[in-house]
Amino acid sequence: MKDVIPDQSQTELDLLEQAKPTLNALGLEQIRLAEHQRILPIGLSNPDFETAIQIQETIVAKIKTLGSDLLG
Repeated sequence: MKDVIPDQSQTELDLLEQAKPTLNALGLEQIRLAEHQRILPIGLSNPDFETAIQIQETIVAKIKTLGSDLLG
């Protein structure tokens, strides 16, 4: 699977690069990310999906923090 979509800005690429290990640290292993107009769709395997539902608020908070750090 490829996480990078052509024509992404460096900030978007930086977000994708930082988001994956952040999500891995939360226990999500099989993930696919794509940034689109300040939205970060996250594709997950079924076991990871169940985990993500349980920690949804944590995921949102961490990704928002990454985005804020990158976007200023």
